[in-house]
Amino acid sequence: MPLTCLPNEILHYIADLLETDRQINQFILTSREIYSRLNDWFYRRNIRQGGWALFDAAYNGGEDTAKRLLRLGADPNSKGSYHTYSAVRTLLGIAAWSEHYEIVRLLLSYAADPNDRDSTGRTPIFYAAEKGNISIVELLLKRGADVNIYDFSDPVETPLDRALAGEDNQDVVALLLNGGVDAGIVEGSALCRPYSPWTESSVSSFGE
Repeated sequence: MPLTCLPNEILHYIADLLETDRQINQFILTSREIYSRLNDWFYRRNIRQGGWALFDAAYNGGEDTAKRLLRLGADPNSKGSYHTYSAVRTLLGIAAWSEHYEIVRLLLSYAADPNDRDSTGRTPIFYAAEKGNISIVELLLKRGADVNIYDFSDPVETPLDRALAGEDNQDVVALLLNGGVDAGIVEGSALCRPYSPWTESSVSSFGE
């Protein structure tokens, strides 16, 4: 009896007996029909096992994979260590750090929390600000990202500090200042330190 004549339950059972994802993938690719019948099952299996594929999609910009996993019930607020990160990151934080705007937008559309902290106390806007990615910073602000949040470092830092630490981030700094940064944060940031590349006019304009 050809495999394509077997009911889905038997195909699932056979796939479950295989030891590695590579073996399962080879089995699924046996024919186009088996692929169409088992592909969603394979994605759901990954979700049950911790959803590493969604972390991979967030890091590498795999929009189609991310869409399918989220449609099948993957948690957009998952956290985990991925790639070379020692910290436990949020999916949204990984996508922001990797500068994948469409993945950030997709995760937010599935109710990812823009203010969810990772193990360092940082939220996605920290990484977007540090990278100088004005499009992602703007998107996160529109979805309610907190510009006045502090991380767990010593001394503590804010998204404004991370933007100031980057190069050529003037536009992001201006966007954060216009996004409601508290005056106390501005006064304590690199904006007011001696020999800062940021001018006194930036501080005075904030207070106007």
